[in-house]
Amino acid sequence: MNKVAVKYKILKEGHLPEYKHVTDACADCRANLSETVVIRPGERMTIPLGFAMGLPEGYRAVIHPRSGLARKNGVMAVTGIIDQDFIGEVGTTLINFGTEDFIVNEGDRICQICVEPYYHAEAVLVENLDATERGENGWGSSGV
Repeated sequence: MNKVAVKYKILKEGHLPEYKHVTDACADCRANLSETVVIRPGERMTIPLGFAMGLPEGYRAVIHPRSGLARKNGVMAVTGIIDQDFIGEVGTTLINFGTEDFIVNEGDRICQICVEPYYHAEAVLVENLDATERGENGWGSSGV
């Protein structure tokens, strides 16, 4: 397993992201709320996570949904990117795709964060792309 040092600053009695298992690729993040909030079906709300982070050069952090929250409640965190030069409070937007109100309490695990290297793509203009087996076949071309 590869490790990289990330600096964290806890804000407003927040919580550090936490890996539940040694093999987890992402760490769970907890809501940092002064009071319980309710997200009604079809609504979205941005929830603070109570920390800021300092990423090393060449790294970004990505917010991902927690699959159990989506499966059990129909609630998804919007995927988001934290660039290495952002040092403000990290948060996530939750969307309630479910049919019932979703209650978020202080300390609830609501999303996960993954720290990963990134690359800038150098654009190389060409007349044609190399042929592939798939070619230009798009959505649904690989079957059901």
